[in-house]
Amino acid sequence: MGVIKPLIDIKDYDVKKMCNNFLLIGVLMMLGFSGMPIHAEQMPDVVHGVIFSDPRLFAGWPANYGIWQWDDEVLVSFALSPYQQRGDFHNIDDKAYQCEVFARSLDAGKTWQIETHPEVSIPGRFDDTGRYIKDDSYPAISKPTASPGGIQFDHPDFALRSWKNHFYISYDRGHHWQGPYNMPTFGYQTVMARTNYLVTGPSSCRLFFSVTNMDKNKGEHGRTLMAQTTDGGKTFEMVSWVTADPLDGLDEKSLPAYAIMPGILQMDDGTILSANRWRIRRTWWIDLMGSTDQGRTWKLWSELKIDNSNPASLVNLGGKRIAMVYGWRNRPYGLRGRISQDGGHTWSDEYVLRDDGREWDLGYVRAVVLKDGRVLIIYYYTTKQLKPEHIAYTIWTPPSVP
Repeated sequence: MGVIKPLIDIKDYDVKKMCNNFLLIGVLMMLGFSGMPIHAEQMPDVVHGVIFSDPRLFAGWPANYGIWQWDDEVLVSFALSPYQQRGDFHNIDDKAYQCEVFARSLDAGKTWQIETHPEVSIPGRFDDTGRYIKDDSYPAISKPTASPGGIQFDHPDFALRSWKNHFYISYDRGHHWQGPYNMPTFGYQTVMARTNYLVTGPSSCRLFFSVTNMDKNKGEHGRTLMAQTTDGGKTFEMVSWVTADPLDGLDEKSLPAYAIMPGILQMDDGTILSANRWRIRRTWWIDLMGSTDQGRTWKLWSELKIDNSNPASLVNLGGKRIAMVYGWRNRPYGLRGRISQDGGHTWSDEYVLRDDGREWDLGYVRAVVLKDGRVLIIYYYTTKQLKPEHIAYTIWTPPSVP
């Protein structure tokens, strides 16, 4: 398949100027010219808990996989790998087996059960020597095939899980998964799909993921796009770039340069918002892009002064009120959020939901709004008391007036 040109590109997005602006913002923040954060002790309606923890295992990165919600039922997935303290790197044995598991709550996050789904990821186990290995008692995972189409996106118990260049579907709230099916590459070398989609009809769906044509050995470069299907998932077309190209006006000396891992939200009026994780060399930030024409064109909604390497999750609080939550990888390490009263154009000061993180290796949040208006936030975390990275949750009641 050749490269499919998007319906719209972004021409008025000065990446180099934005990078310089965020360098200045970082200096101002260090000098104390930012708003005063609101800490958890000032917010009595913040509750923390643990979903999964094992002293032998690193549990991480819910943002890489997915979260699904049906009223009070919530399903989330994350990775497991042998724990190994590594300082400036992720605390995993990167030569050992890594698998994906799921956690399900039937009571709005109060209690959780761990699930394995060998059709998606073969469970791991410790052998007699203490190595963490693939459990070979399960059959091999099927190789991705072409999608047969006929997907019922509006089924009440539907879930879609995308990862890299393939996807799975479920009609029973993730108890069983069909697939894997090939994800189109649109002519790009690498597809970095993570679960972010919006159902738009019985046979139609919009998907958001990132692509690159750059060899990984030359550095990191990625960009977010929106694709859609209107024929039950049999075929997909690229609709638009969500972000500018991070290398616009720059050269490869600016690598890593990426705008990836979108946090997607559709507002009550149909506006689509995408919170994008940006990096250019040693500068990180989050921007918010908005579309009022079903994703055909995108405009810069707001630039958040977040000098922090972590993706964000957006949730709809009703009307024009939205919240953004993200892991905080600077001291003091933890979890933070902001609230917007005007659909993401302006934002409150930061709410420090917790600041007891042991080190930087944490975050990658997924979040949903519960029926009572509280926000359930799921992420990976590490503390002095619970050192190995584990999956934690926070339930936050956002204030009505920031």
